[in-house]
Amino acid sequence: QNKKHNDIKVMKLDVKLIKRCSVKRRLENAD
Repeated sequence: QNKKHNDIKVMKLDVKLIKRCSVKRRLENAD
């Protein structure tokens, strides 16, 4: 059960990173 919880944490972190990257890319493209 604990491993599953850690996997969810990692997934959430990945989503955060992906969102941050896509926002960065959008800002760069806007210039």
